[in-house]
Amino acid sequence: MNIIEVRNVTKVYNKKNPFVALKNVSLNAKKGEFLTENEFVTLLGPSGCGKTTLLNIIGGIDTDYEGMNKIKGINYHGLSDKELASKRREDVSFIFQSFHLMPSLTVEENICLSAKIKKYKVNRFELNDVLSQFGLMEKRKSFIDELSRGQQQRVAIARSLLSRTDIILADEPTGNLDSKNAQLVFDILKSLTREKQKTVIFITHNMELAKQSDRIVQIRDGVLYET
Repeated sequence: MNIIEVRNVTKVYNKKNPFVALKNVSLNAKKGEFLTENEFVTLLGPSGCGKTTLLNIIGGIDTDYEGMNKIKGINYHGLSDKELASKRREDVSFIFQSFHLMPSLTVEENICLSAKIKKYKVNRFELNDVLSQFGLMEKRKSFIDELSRGQQQRVAIARSLLSRTDIILADEPTGNLDSKNAQLVFDILKSLTREKQKTVIFITHNMELAKQSDRIVQIRDGVLYET
């Protein structure tokens, strides 16, 4: 079953002086059946090639494009703003290179923030399980500026996990990390496909990390190539 199905997507910026960011792009990502892994797909390519644009289209942030973007069987292209916002909250979590954490909140408050916005109740057992899994138990009452960059990224991933979406879109989440923390973050994300049945789309420039994914998809000059 394809949880993500992108078909013939073209994205053009600046219609007066057009720049084609994506050219007739198609991409599928599978959702695993019972006791099988979901897919971990890496998007690889140079800066400005269209990777983030494609991620934003898949996640329903960018709606100005041609083609089909079907998530969990629903074509996002053509939904009203209200319908799209609702589906996006239900289906997709983003992890960014810049973390997007709230400095005025503690670690556990940041982790629970998305669930709180979606009005999900996070019980103490569930929170403790996530804190333990991500090595953050001793930092639960710490504020964000008291953490290393690697710890901050783990908070961002833990937050996406508690948002209870089936799809995680990770836009260069290891870009500002050293090699040790980059590998740790990658391993955590990869484990989510096995242990939590998540489908992950992961953007990176790091070929060594990309080689560890289920599939590598390269984008060059707006064109997608399976490798």
